[in-house]
Amino acid sequence: MLAAGVTAACREIRVALPKTGGDVYRQHQLVWEAMRATARHGQDFTYAMLTPHVALVRSERLPRGQVCELREGRMRVLLATARQTDRGLVALAPDDVPAMVETLLARHGIVPADVEIHDQATLHGTKLDRDTRRQLDIRIPVTDLSFTARFSNRALAALALQHGVGRAKRFGCGMLRPTP
Repeated sequence: MLAAGVTAACREIRVALPKTGGDVYRQHQLVWEAMRATARHGQDFTYAMLTPHVALVRSERLPRGQVCELREGRMRVLLATARQTDRGLVALAPDDVPAMVETLLARHGIVPADVEIHDQATLHGTKLDRDTRRQLDIRIPVTDLSFTARFSNRALAALALQHGVGRAKRFGCGMLRPTP
């Protein structure tokens, strides 16, 4: 049994987006606009880009959609994997990612095994500053990876499934996606 107020299931929908040119900020704006009707003050959903034009959105507040249940097994996630230096954000080396993943997921009641890195890249986007009208460049180093999940704390893991893990969730990172 899970802690009060924590559910083991939430719903998922796919949202089609118009052309975004792969701009992570434009994708963010379009997903948030599509979710405006269900979102409370702040983010109560998480999403992952399946293609440059299709987002998978998960929320406990969606009235319809496929149910996503908490279960142990293989999961996939796109994580922001960078460290802050005096030169700005620097992508983690592939050898440093498994330790970071283990530490991050442990805080969410998940014990990962067999971490497999599929790709490392940088998400790009451009935001127009409302005050100065200058274009701000967004760059987020990310790692697409999968792992086998076992739960040390089922209530925390359920929250992680619903709300995602790590940084840059508003840009499509951190959504845990169970895989076959």
